[in-house]
Amino acid sequence: MLPGRRARHRHPGGRRRGGGDGRTGRGRPPARSLAPSGLSSCALRRRRSSPRSAWRWRPPQEPQLLPLFFGSGFVGEDITVMSAFNLLHLVTKSQPVALRACGLPSGSCRDKKDCKVVFSQEELRKRLTPLQYHVTQEKGTESAFEGEYTHHKAQGIYKCVVCGTPLFKSETKFDSNSGWPSFYDVISPDVVTFNDDFSYGMHRIEISCSQCGAHLGHIFDDGPRPTGKRYCTNSASLSFKPADKNSAGEGSSNASPAQTGKAEL
Repeated sequence: MLPGRRARHRHPGGRRRGGGDGRTGRGRPPARSLAPSGLSSCALRRRRSSPRSAWRWRPPQEPQLLPLFFGSGFVGEDITVMSAFNLLHLVTKSQPVALRACGLPSGSCRDKKDCKVVFSQEELRKRLTPLQYHVTQEKGTESAFEGEYTHHKAQGIYKCVVCGTPLFKSETKFDSNSGWPSFYDVISPDVVTFNDDFSYGMHRIEISCSQCGAHLGHIFDDGPRPTGKRYCTNSASLSFKPADKNSAGEGSSNASPAQTGKAEL
């Protein structure tokens, strides 16, 4: 140390405190924070390390709709899976009829104590086929266009397969292209009962036999005149009694507009 010169206090390693290198005017300025206001240094590091594309604004994507499949099965020799045509039975172009608006009686004898005809489940399992039992007792639906009476044209009476109650005349049967036997009227208003059905997230009107409570199908308001109703019925819920030869000849001359292909919708 020479006389007349001022001693400098050096930091270990030859560097001045504050980031200088020991020479006057050569010290590095203190580091400035490059983070925008309101953004911490930790968030800034994450932002620098993230890809640029990850911070670009993207418009919301349209939600993808997953296809819906409705299936129904029953315990027995066969298993019935509802095909795409079966959705026609669940979703139709028209809304189901309203009970009060159309003056239809509500309620059914699904509660066995209210049924006029009662059968044990053991007896029904022996007497009915697995499909018939599934449809009538478990409110099932047969596959579209595969029912025995879908394209049935013979003259006669369609009856309940469980108790034999007459339900529909062949003169009221028409081709609805729905895949199930369709009728625009019943033999008598008291042979069927109506219940609200809210299954599958929609409102429909179930039709069932008023005598034994067997499930028949559903009723819609897109049928031909004169009623404008469509009784969409499962073949598995029906049995058929052919008309006598004498009465069949008379009935052919009095064919309904729906059967002659001149139904007015």
